[in-house]
Amino acid sequence: MFSKIASQLRKTNAYTLQDLMHTVRGSYTPAINTELLTEVYNVKQWIEPHIAGTFGGHSKPHNFRFRRVNGKVKMNYRKWSTLPWKPVRKNDAEDSDDEMNEADESDGLVCLKTIPSLDEIPEWVIPSLEKLDVDAVRKHVPNSYGHRLPDYAKASWRDFFDNIKKYEQVPEEASTWPLKEIVDYCNNRRKSPPEVNVTGQTEERVEKLAAIIEEDNTHVTIGKQGKRQPRHVETVVDFSSLAAGSFVAVYCPDYTEVPQIGKVVSRDEETFNIHWYSGKWDSVWSPCYVTQGRKKQPWVDQQVLASAILWDFNLTAGRKLKAKIKNILKAKYASLVVQ
Repeated sequence: MFSKIASQLRKTNAYTLQDLMHTVRGSYTPAINTELLTEVYNVKQWIEPHIAGTFGGHSKPHNFRFRRVNGKVKMNYRKWSTLPWKPVRKNDAEDSDDEMNEADESDGLVCLKTIPSLDEIPEWVIPSLEKLDVDAVRKHVPNSYGHRLPDYAKASWRDFFDNIKKYEQVPEEASTWPLKEIVDYCNNRRKSPPEVNVTGQTEERVEKLAAIIEEDNTHVTIGKQGKRQPRHVETVVDFSSLAAGSFVAVYCPDYTEVPQIGKVVSRDEETFNIHWYSGKWDSVWSPCYVTQGRKKQPWVDQQVLASAILWDFNLTAGRKLKAKIKNILKAKYASLVVQ
């Protein structure tokens, strides 16, 4: 989603906050709902007294799981979806290097020592403009960008600065708590689950998925017996030649356009950093950049090694895909992209 927003902003001028919201809405299908939040609940203040302890290392894992175990909410984590959940169970801890506190018991980490009441509505976060040098920004916008701004944008910025104090105002107290409404809604759905209306299209997709799951791709060979190769073969992929400076083609389901090509910036045992390139099957390929402040920086993402489908190839002198590489990639993407 964020790559789509970035792509739309590269070709669309967003002079005001309203322009930005409009651009974000139109950058994705189905359209993204954008709203300007003027009040934010102080959830930190509300939940802090109930937290079991200081969290550490939680920026590294990519997957988290929360479950209710014996009346307590416990958390498990793992770096990748193919790895087992941590912490390990006590039964398995003897064969593992991972250590667990006894307070964690055997099914995860306890996040909350007590449960906050949903009847206690959090207060509002009190907005403050102290860290924003309003006068400096008021001068900077017209002086640096005034000659580029259309009249409506100039008027919008004038109105913003003239009424900026209103952003420090919040209602006296919150009268509703959306979290309680969500919990009540979920409880009601459990009691009376809605009827599922399966359309013809949905039924067809389910049948295709079931066929894929039930498809038997096993094929045993002994010597020359059963020489035919299976359609899908589990192989161990050697990523040793995927090195910094080489071109790589990847498959990221989050990005709808293919091919997805870039240059390897760096790598480790599980991931690599890719500097994205933009182009089409038959067009010139150019490195992508993003604007940070007044400087352009290479657009670099981190990908898992398993997302790489072809690497260690070069473009032509005209910075296009070679015919052989193009044919290989088309075949690979055709086998990966779900129609």
